Amino acid sequence: MSRQRYLLVAVGFLGVVLVVRPTPERVLTLDVARGCCGSGNRGPRVRHEQVTADTPPLPIALLTSLCITSMMGVISLATGWGDLTVKAVVALVLACFCLIAGYLFAIETVRVGDLSVSPFRYTSVIGAVGVGLVFFDETPDALTITGCV
Repeated sequence: MSRQRYLLVAVGFLGVVLVVRPTPERVLTLDVARGCCGSGNRGPRVRHEQVTADTPPLPIALLTSLCITSMMGVISLATGWGDLTVKAVVALVLACFCLIAGYLFAIETVRVGDLSVSPFRYTSVIGAVGVGLVFFDETPDALTITGCV
């Protein structure tokens, strides 16, 4: 990968940091940064035959989901659980299916597509800000908008 691409990935990562704004009081936000690094690392590994082409995508997606679920279980020890309502369980189940489907599509795309589109993964940050605006009434401030740009 060229220096220019490394620079662009670093700029994108800094944008994510501007949106997330990890602080000592919000130490768990550092897990978002770790998650970005891990997620970005999966594509090249799948693409460059460290995972053989005959490996079906479902075990890779399930393993990735299991790792995330385990990490969230550890985090929940520190943060606790909210009320477990029927609406929350339905949302969680739907989110799980969407997560696995997204991983399946990402794995298959990386196997046949050009990895130069990986900077578009940062568009998920813009989507997350949109979800925060629509569902949680969080108005993006200047730093958030700068990070998205």
